[in-house]
Amino acid sequence: MPANMRKKVHDDVTPLIFGGKVETVIEYPWIAVLYKKMIDTIQNVCGGSIINQKLVLTAAHCVTNNYGDALDKDNFLVAAGKLFNKYQDSRDINAQYLELSEVIVHPKYKGDNRRYQADIAVLVTKDRFILNKFVQPVCFNNVNNINLKVGNIGVVAGYGIKEGGMSSEELRTLEIPHKSESKCAQELPGEWGDRYYVIDKLCAGFYNRSMGICPGDSGNGFFFRNSEDNRYYIHGVVSLGQAKRGQCNVQQNALYTKVAYHYDFVDQQLTKYYIKDCKLPSHPENGRWTVKNAEKYPGDTVPFSTVLEIICQDGYKLSSSNSYITCESSFLMPTCDRLCPPVKYSNIEVTCTTEGGEEVHCNDATEGTVLTYSCGDSEFKIPDGTANTRECTNGTWESPPITCERIQNGTMKQEEEEVPYPKVVCLYDGKQYEDGVKPEDLNATLCDYVIYDSIRLSHDGDLRVKRENGSGFVERLWQGSKGVDEYPTVAGDPIKRNTFVGNIIDFLETYNFDGINVHWDIPQPSEKETYLQLLRDLKTAFEPRKWLVTVTVYFVPTYLGYSPAKLHLIVDWINLGSYEFYDEWSKYTGQNSALYPSSEESDNEQTFLSIRSTSSIWSTAGPRPAKISIGVAFFGRFYTLKNPRKHGLHAPVTGSTDANHTGLICEEYKDWTRVWDDEQKNPYKYNKNKWLGYDDPESIKLKATYAETNDFFGVTVNSVDKDDVYGKCGPKQALLKYVHAGLQTGVALDPSDNIH
Repeated sequence: MPANMRKKVHDDVTPLIFGGKVETVIEYPWIAVLYKKMIDTIQNVCGGSIINQKLVLTAAHCVTNNYGDALDKDNFLVAAGKLFNKYQDSRDINAQYLELSEVIVHPKYKGDNRRYQADIAVLVTKDRFILNKFVQPVCFNNVNNINLKVGNIGVVAGYGIKEGGMSSEELRTLEIPHKSESKCAQELPGEWGDRYYVIDKLCAGFYNRSMGICPGDSGNGFFFRNSEDNRYYIHGVVSLGQAKRGQCNVQQNALYTKVAYHYDFVDQQLTKYYIKDCKLPSHPENGRWTVKNAEKYPGDTVPFSTVLEIICQDGYKLSSSNSYITCESSFLMPTCDRLCPPVKYSNIEVTCTTEGGEEVHCNDATEGTVLTYSCGDSEFKIPDGTANTRECTNGTWESPPITCERIQNGTMKQEEEEVPYPKVVCLYDGKQYEDGVKPEDLNATLCDYVIYDSIRLSHDGDLRVKRENGSGFVERLWQGSKGVDEYPTVAGDPIKRNTFVGNIIDFLETYNFDGINVHWDIPQPSEKETYLQLLRDLKTAFEPRKWLVTVTVYFVPTYLGYSPAKLHLIVDWINLGSYEFYDEWSKYTGQNSALYPSSEESDNEQTFLSIRSTSSIWSTAGPRPAKISIGVAFFGRFYTLKNPRKHGLHAPVTGSTDANHTGLICEEYKDWTRVWDDEQKNPYKYNKNKWLGYDDPESIKLKATYAETNDFFGVTVNSVDKDDVYGKCGPKQALLKYVHAGLQTGVALDPSDNIH
């Protein structure tokens, strides 16, 4: 614990990485270390984040006494570009150490007397940090206008206590989720949470996962990647966490001071210590940079924090995954590398690896990439004397062409077996069973596959079944747990994983099912390999029985624990959860499952929140469209409008709830005003201060047509029992029939089914 915090201010309070990943390279160059001069040593007491060449953001309690008064600046030193805890460690060859000229504490900070509110401070260095690829500022500008959503994964770093109970010698980072106020309030100890979970704190962490922040981590930044510009922004500063007998409680969430809440305080210091202007660099070869909303040229003078977007010419790809860079960092500008020819093989499996050993999508391959291929069918093989690798040189793949030949007669393999028509996958929700919608009430012939949502997974790998299904569906899959708590425990333990697979086999054999759909919602980046291993084990065990393994995935794979390039090689198909684009976190109305983006949306929303956008992201990340089933929702979402007169898209709201299924929507809200959103190809309804986003036969047919036209596997319905099953508003199961109409499966509609 920092020296200035040694006085016990509350019985179970400790300013706070336990667990986490040891860093071997400087991945986050804005991480700073605050050292304090002791009698005979210099000790690491806190962390911080560089926000410009002279300013470091940290926690107020790191540099104050118990009453909130700033300590002498001469007692402190700050360092950057480090991987090791020790002051002037010889292994930190890129480190920079600076003295302080000023300690600026938020004027409202008074320690425990004010429940650690405004626990934020700015350190001013005497000299400037020299910016290079090891020392860079984190993004701060406009962070108060970036919406941090519940479930977003952030990164925190530090040198806190490691597993053995000692301070970590090496820098550690931890990826943790941002949590909602209600969820955190439930998980934090009552009295402690009531006292310290105040208005300027955000909550994040894991509950009972043995990962969290500890003494030594105070003051470090909590930063998130912004999907709009792919850059990291600082959203929090490590403040405090609930203690357990004087030590950190790594089973609990922790509290972070909201940077956005104190934006004006930090911005004042940045304005006061503004550094310099910057001259815009030359354009990269085979590309160019642009400045948003401004016409700029090389050599123009701009603020040093001006953001440049790098755009490559057609046929070239950026060498970095991040296409944005600041003017001051232009010496790190990525290059535009020539792309290799696209790889298109229908049933030949290919993987591509860069010169640096990184696996990439073969359609993103550049000079020096090596392609490795195999024949995806046991009846075919690579021709004798032919290598299974090809290198891309001078913009083309080396000879000979990639081919597979039939083992029996040596004929060349050209196309995989044609699917007679797109598939209809029906999710059957066990909750609806309790509402009276029984499997036998449904027309099973309208589904090629039915996923019966009824299995829940326990922490030891056992199965918990909600209800037996005696229906006569031709191909039926059981669905695994949607929860996030049990899967990591089971998948990460080989013994429990083996128990789980064995139990699944027994279960499917007992009830004569055809496979399993795994709905792990949502795997975190640290769980990527265990997620894949669980699926590999299931697929290997199922292979002799020809059972299916499918998955349901979140609508965007970015920054989550998916590896699309590997995932599609394991499973039979992927059910894309392309709905709930606007949820309870939304501050305004939005379509639950829009087909196309809206011009009313931000750039970020247009990138992610539509079926076209998310299906494009997934299908370019590894799986071809024929392996992806487009999800459609037979339910909607209600919002309460702030102003009943503003009832269009992006109208401000005060709250949100799940909408009923279609069978109730069409009956109970038939008198509401219906509006067709032609841009997004979706309807919505409103009545007084209520607003409803939903789907009807017209929008469902268009989504199915999109799946058919773009050669997707088919459509996954969530869920078939939420349709107008009993024909209260017209034909029975009308939405499901319009799925078939859009897919052009040949299923005939009765004249009475035409409900347009």
